[in-house]
This record gives sequence, C-alpha cells and structure tokens, in this order.
Amino acid sequence: MTIQWTRDRHPHEDVFEEYALDRLSEEETPAFEEHLLICEQCQNTLATTDEYIQVLKAATRAYVARPTRNSSHLIRFGDKGLRWNAAVAAVLLLTCLTALLSWRTPVADPETIALEAYRGAGASTRVPAGRPLDLTIDLKDVRPAGGYRLEVVDATGRRVWFGGTPAHLNKGLAPGTYWVRLTTDTGEPLREFGLTADNRP
Repeated sequence: MTIQWTRDRHPHEDVFEEYALDRLSEEETPAFEEHLLICEQCQNTLATTDEYIQVLKAATRAYVARPTRNSSHLIRFGDKGLRWNAAVAAVLLLTCLTALLSWRTPVADPETIALEAYRGAGASTRVPAGRPLDLTIDLKDVRPAGGYRLEVVDATGRRVWFGGTPAHLNKGLAPGTYWVRLTTDTGEPLREFGLTADNRP
C-alpha cells in the first residue's frame, strides 16, 4: 500500500535520511516528493538532513585523506601509529554520534498552545520565547474547508513560519509580537490570532 502524507501528517525522520541518501523505495519516493511540494516544514527538515549528511561525508573524507606514516609501521600491534589511528577514529566516531544525538533530540519538549485571542480583542496569547511550540486551533466553529493553513508573521508583517495545522514550530519564536493567520488551503482568510513571545520563567 502506498503511504499517503498530508499537510497534517508528516513523514518520520528516517524517511528524510533514506531520501537524502537515495535509498527511499520506488513506492514511497513519489508520495514523499508530492508531500514536499506543499509542506514547508518538511522542506526545512530535508534541508537540515542534507546539511547533516554533508557534514558527515566531509568528516569521513577528511579522515580518509589524512596523510599517514609508512604503512609498515601500522601492521605491528604495539606500534604508536596503530594506537594513534584508533584514537583518531574513536574521537571522530564520538563527534559524529554527538552531532547525531543533538540533531535528533529536541532542546526542549514543545509547549502546546491553544490559540484563542483574536486580533482586536485587546489581548494576545503569551508563549515562551525560544521554545518549540505546537499551535492548535479548535476548528469546530470555523467554516469547513478542504484544508487549512497557518501563517505566522511578526509585527512588521514578515512571515516567520508557514504550514499546516496544528503548527509545529521546532525553533520557537524570538521575543516579540506576532500574528497567526488561519486560511483555507486556497488562501482565503478565516481567523487571526495574537501571540506575544517573551522570556517568561
């Protein structure tokens, strides 16, 4: 069965790695590429995955290309050259594992925020600055549509995030005032919510 991803259902991180390494199956590749066309969040994730893989490849090439002493020194078990190579390999492996863990592990658990403060209502929803956010909206009173999109803009109107709902802002927001705009998948505006990101404890 062909996997179907939607604006609200994103591929697992392993799919991005397989695709970046050109190892994704022929059945999954078309569906994944179709999802990428409409999902900015997954486009960003793929870019991060590509960058990470390039760093690993560069580190591996640098190690392989590193000049070594006469190879005859390396075949004797007690030689310093063998111990040096083993130490360098261990450091390189530890560095790669640390980078992998830091890339896969979020800095903090995302905070779920239910958007309720409408623009013009004199209030906005407070969120912690710099923390991953899951922005949710109760759609029961919203006009039915084929799909919904969210756009987050700052006080100057500059877009800082765009994607489906619920919104997953992995990097959070810098301190400041923001507006979250809910639209149909065709761009028709439906609701607007206020957000204030601050360094609250």
